[in-house]
Amino acid sequence: MQGQLDAMEADQRPWVTVVPGDGIGLVAPLTFDPKGASAKIQYKLRNTGKSPALHVRFRAKIVFLPEKTFADDEIVRAQDDLCNPLRSIKNAFSDEMIVPGDDGTARPYPMAASAADIADALLTKESGPFKHPGFVTPYVIACIDYQPSPKSSEHFQMRYAFLLGIPQDNGAIMGDIKPEGVQSDVRLVFFSQSAE
Repeated sequence: MQGQLDAMEADQRPWVTVVPGDGIGLVAPLTFDPKGASAKIQYKLRNTGKSPALHVRFRAKIVFLPEKTFADDEIVRAQDDLCNPLRSIKNAFSDEMIVPGDDGTARPYPMAASAADIADALLTKESGPFKHPGFVTPYVIACIDYQPSPKSSEHFQMRYAFLLGIPQDNGAIMGDIKPEGVQSDVRLVFFSQSAE
């Protein structure tokens, strides 16, 4: 009986995702300078569920994985660091609401990584199974956090990961990038998506 109730509740809840296809993309190139790295994405969200999504929040950042275990596990840890604090932010009147079947407003979102993050990533590439001295492998992790009702303390999340990579002539993507200057050839390459 509880399984049926859970299935009915899940069927009626909001489901907020990045709009498939063109819902997220780079609008300013990945750029390295003495302060670190920066890039800007634009995102657009959609509620494919059956009830309004309240207090919708989006966060994203550039990360470099430690490359000590599987990339999937390291991405989950980085997403936990980014997404879990969103569950405790006090709701604000200005938070976005997305009704079922509607798209939110397309919004730009600047991201950065510090010079220390890049130095650590360069050190990671000096040895180990993914050795490539002088290069880094940047990812973008993103989180959408929202609530199903004004009185609910429950939060739902969609989590995404993208490789920042350079398309090659043979169709492959080069994920290792020399951290210098403007990287205008870099593209967001989908890596993973999960729902909580």
